[in-house]
Amino acid sequence: MNFSRLSVLVGAVTAAAVSIAAFPSSAHALDFNWSFSNVTGSTSGTVTGTVNGLVEGANSGGPPAVVTVTSAPLAASAGLGTYTFSDGTFTVTGGNITFADWHGAFGSNNLFLGTNAGGGTYYPQLADTGFNIANSNPGASVSFTSAAVPFDIPGGATIPAVGGLLALGLMRKARKSLASNTRFSEPIREMVS
Repeated sequence: MNFSRLSVLVGAVTAAAVSIAAFPSSAHALDFNWSFSNVTGSTSGTVTGTVNGLVEGANSGGPPAVVTVTSAPLAASAGLGTYTFSDGTFTVTGGNITFADWHGAFGSNNLFLGTNAGGGTYYPQLADTGFNIANSNPGASVSFTSAAVPFDIPGGATIPAVGGLLALGLMRKARKSLASNTRFSEPIREMVS
């Protein structure tokens, strides 16, 4: 193997290593959709929203979780928004929320997301002075579904993979360039017609 080919190979391996080191994989944030319907409150309807930024295991405290109400009955439309953590926790097991006992506030609105099982304090409720959407029946629970991003590559492998493909493309281009330079021992001096 001559020196120019070796230098191209070393350059490609170095580029791939730098791209992997520059973008290390981290804990993958999980996002969920949630909903609950009124059963015991004074306002009819269903409340839906999202929980973003959870990780596998116990998620106690506020950040990085972001809880948002995305739809509610017209009477409770003042409750639409992103809620600031007050207290509670989410537990994620196997990519699913298996326990929720969370309370947040948005202005004078209060949101409670509880699975009301396994020692939970809260039941599903969105409330303010003008509305109350709740389900305080024993065993009541907010429904969570995964909001996984399609085509997401776990572990942040996208950047290193693209870096590796770029390095392979550069190696191929260099190989073609070397091959075209060594194919003819003498340049063509005249054209035959």
